[in-house]
Amino acid sequence: MTNENTTFTYEEIPELIQKNAYLLDIRNQCERDIGYINPSFNIPLDELEERLSELPKNQTIYLYCQSGPRGERALELLTKHQIIAKNLIGGYSAYSQQPLNIPTVDVQGLQCPAPILQVKNTLDSMKDKEQVTFIASDPGFINDVTAWCQHTGNVMINSSILEKHVEITLCKRTTTESCPLNDLPANTQLKVTPDGATMVVFSGDFDRALASMIIASGAATMGKKVTVLFTFWGLSVLKKQKIKKNGLAKMFDIMLPNHTNRLPISKMNMGGLGSKMIQTVMKKKNVTSLSDMIHQAHDLGVEFIACSMSMDIMGIEASELYDFVQIGGVAMYLGEAEKANLNLFI
Repeated sequence: MTNENTTFTYEEIPELIQKNAYLLDIRNQCERDIGYINPSFNIPLDELEERLSELPKNQTIYLYCQSGPRGERALELLTKHQIIAKNLIGGYSAYSQQPLNIPTVDVQGLQCPAPILQVKNTLDSMKDKEQVTFIASDPGFINDVTAWCQHTGNVMINSSILEKHVEITLCKRTTTESCPLNDLPANTQLKVTPDGATMVVFSGDFDRALASMIIASGAATMGKKVTVLFTFWGLSVLKKQKIKKNGLAKMFDIMLPNHTNRLPISKMNMGGLGSKMIQTVMKKKNVTSLSDMIHQAHDLGVEFIACSMSMDIMGIEASELYDFVQIGGVAMYLGEAEKANLNLFI
């Protein structure tokens, strides 16, 4: 149970300001940049114990963090040092919940990776410190956005899980400094490197190609430079049209799919019926088609490389592939892999 002697509510703040009470913001600077109670002082929680001498003597300290938990830890610390303090119930989030003109983006019905792509595209078009609320039906949306924010430096203001959907409010940040999400301890924050991600797509199976595009797009939204090398059967994933061929090239062409819609699945393909079934389910569930995912990944900056040696063996010509595909070899791929901290073989 909350002790009324150690807490205060946002309704009391106007009166406290009139009385020149000492309001202490224990959040990090990047959180304070988004908004704060004016006037108030700022000492981040992880610096508080070292800076106790800066606090006024014989005066109550009115603490606040983003949503409350960090304030409770600060309250325990000050009480241990015999400093009278109170913690704001609900933190700055409770104080700032006045009606604001925050735009809302509805991504309900969209399946991974479409929601996180919408998040990236929306924040790319915003100015620093502007806020936006997303409404999604995907239960994994909060976890995805939390990880995305940790990688990109944007800030999650709040999140809520409702009966049939989730709501998340984000704040655009153009700086690269690390910022805790809500009340996560600082030592749980992910340290990000600027390294890239590379993949080799050897399989020509529809489901494996789909997984590779989901991972590639997700990595690209987190700021990674992504390079995907398609070799042997994986080259079928990049085909956009069928052309006339002769000899062995024609035999390969007959046996290999000439479009993403005709790729088999790795299990229970049943002569192509399984692939058609999974594509039908994807359409009903609003999952982006493989062809659209490939174009989305390209728009995000993902580099597509077709193995020239495999193309030569299998009689595949550059004109059959998407226009944005680069023709290269193992050296080109390994040059990118050298710079990456994520390498996958699919």
